Amino acid sequence: MTKLRLGLALGVLALLATLGSVALSRAQFGGYPEFSGGACLLTFTDNQGDFLAREVVVLHADHTMSAVDSGQDGPQYIYSSQLGVWKPDGPGKIIARTFDFDYQPSADLARIDFALNLAPDRRHLTGTVHICTFPLETGNVQDGGCSPGVTYNVAGEFFEL
Repeated sequence: MTKLRLGLALGVLALLATLGSVALSRAQFGGYPEFSGGACLLTFTDNQGDFLAREVVVLHADHTMSAVDSGQDGPQYIYSSQLGVWKPDGPGKIIARTFDFDYQPSADLARIDFALNLAPDRRHLTGTVHICTFPLETGNVQDGGCSPGVTYNVAGEFFEL
């Protein structure tokens, strides 16, 4: 009888822990259904709405991310693909940060900060991307100082099968 009560108590505790973790993940995303990432195609525009580039962004379920940009092989700038992290930031909001390397003639390290809004359909995104650079050998990309930099508008859609 004692073993049965112990087993039942452990089962109830396991159920409560599972329900708590689900509630926490929903609370982190502000009541939106749990969002575990996906791959999307973003279009970058300037403040006048002029096209700049397109970028494939993958928000991995482990909250890492990767991105490949249509302009990364020049002609104006030459830079690597991006790697970084993302997390929920309130109802339907995602923040992310990636880094890439800018190559010669002006080698440096770029930090790219994303502020994205997920539409209720969970297929469309809008937001802004702020990009700034740091000296390759001495730049402290985590110090919070990312200015002046440049900010672009983005809009996109998640891939579907």
